[in-house]
Amino acid sequence: MDDPASRMPSDVVATSVARLTREELADLVGDSVERIRDLSARGVIQADEAGLYAPGDAHRIRVIDGFEAAGVPLDVLVRAQAAGVISVALEVNLTGVFRPTVKILVYVNGPPPACRI
Repeated sequence: MDDPASRMPSDVVATSVARLTREELADLVGDSVERIRDLSARGVIQADEAGLYAPGDAHRIRVIDGFEAAGVPLDVLVRAQAAGVISVALEVNLTGVFRPTVKILVYVNGPPPACRI
């Protein structure tokens, strides 16, 4: 797998609200279909009733890939998300430009027990 940061555009202009199949999402982010299944099973991304994904899930995956490339294990990210310590959100400004945002809460006495390694 190539460097996830090299796949993350600074600005992606929204041209459609079309949903993506698992295969299309995998192709878009440069990950395997199995990785998309795994991220879905762990609750990092979620398909709708038809099994389709939101375009914003590509940004979420790129952020997660970036954390993993920096050495943060996926299990820690999943626990942090479940505990509400980290939230990978997607922000759309009035020009229709997607800007992925990551919200990380910092605790004075360290993370909650669910997020400790």
